[in-house]
Amino acid sequence: MTPEMQAELDRLWAMPRGEVTSTDIAGDIRLADGPSFVSQFRAIVTDEIYAFEKPGDDPPVIVDCGANIGLATRWWLSRWPDARIEAFEPDPDVFAILQANLAGVPDTVRLHQVALAAEAGTATFDRLGSDAGRLDDRAQGPTATTVPTVTLSSVLADLEHVDLLKIDIEGAEVEVLHEAEHLLGRVDRVFVEYHSRVGERQQLGNLLNLLRRAGFRYYMEVPRTSQRPFVSVSQEVDMDVLVEIWAHRIETPR
Repeated sequence: MTPEMQAELDRLWAMPRGEVTSTDIAGDIRLADGPSFVSQFRAIVTDEIYAFEKPGDDPPVIVDCGANIGLATRWWLSRWPDARIEAFEPDPDVFAILQANLAGVPDTVRLHQVALAAEAGTATFDRLGSDAGRLDDRAQGPTATTVPTVTLSSVLADLEHVDLLKIDIEGAEVEVLHEAEHLLGRVDRVFVEYHSRVGERQQLGNLLNLLRRAGFRYYMEVPRTSQRPFVSVSQEVDMDVLVEIWAHRIETPR
């Protein structure tokens, strides 16, 4: 990384949360929030956490649940310009930025201003002005808004095969995957970011068992740790556990 790139990342990291800005560090791109972009840039562009190998010449099919500002979509398109990508982002403000960042992309990329949920309909969404917006029926005040919801099974039903299913939806991931478990046989790879909300029953075991039943083998990393967890566990937006999970198919679903 050049000194100029590092200086730009430092500038963005120091910005107030929720302040819309732009940068040219990954091509001309608008941002909903400087610090969250820095985290995304390091994960997606520097570390390439969404990289995968696809044999053959057919373009990949990718379902992106929690597309945010579109950095992952732009990265995939840099590798596969003709990829089919279904990108879902419910936050109306972030979705407007997503549209701007993906203006002019091929029509094989489709953007959906809806949230993934266990049931189709509407739900309360807490807009946090960054990458942490989420469905939350307890949200109140100016950040709360109503968004349409769709089920993952309705998305997968329209696709014969999915090369990568990415789910980063800030807490609804287990119920969303459970609702679509009967169609996960169409998916080769799953990336899911598991979130544990303070005071609620933890479901990591249920998630891992679901992936195993669906024929996946998984690898996990914990990006945020606490030095003395018996004394104090760090929290971010009332989440006390975050686990990144990469799952690849090794057998047909049970």
